[in-house]
Amino acid sequence: MKKLTPKQQLFCQEYLIDLNAKQAYIRAGYSARSAEQLSSRLMSNDKVKVEIARLMSDRNDRVEVTADFVLQGILDIAKDGEQENNRLKAFDMLGKHAGIYERDNKQLSESRIVLITEMPVEDKPEDVRIVSVGKK
Repeated sequence: MKKLTPKQQLFCQEYLIDLNAKQAYIRAGYSARSAEQLSSRLMSNDKVKVEIARLMSDRNDRVEVTADFVLQGILDIAKDGEQENNRLKAFDMLGKHAGIYERDNKQLSESRIVLITEMPVEDKPEDVRIVSVGKK
């Protein structure tokens, strides 16, 4: 497999700045006139995809971003967020993560998440799944 060209390598690095392929394409020195179409083509290049994934993984390792870290942040917003719309979005994201929505966004009738602050496990209804969100 051939290596990336210097411009392709620069595109990959620029893409990580804002995850905007069109702008990364322009910043890497390609023509702005054709950036919309050709940046999309570049993003479908297997070598470019592999390099972007490698660069993202390296960055995540450097800043210690893990799935657990992100999920904990979403949980914190759901529990303690000051703005209602942010809390609702966080709960929606948690619901999707927990798989309580089907692909067409219909809620599964057999799944129910209830935020429980203090309830003995033996007193929970049978159709309730306990999700640990930590203590305040």
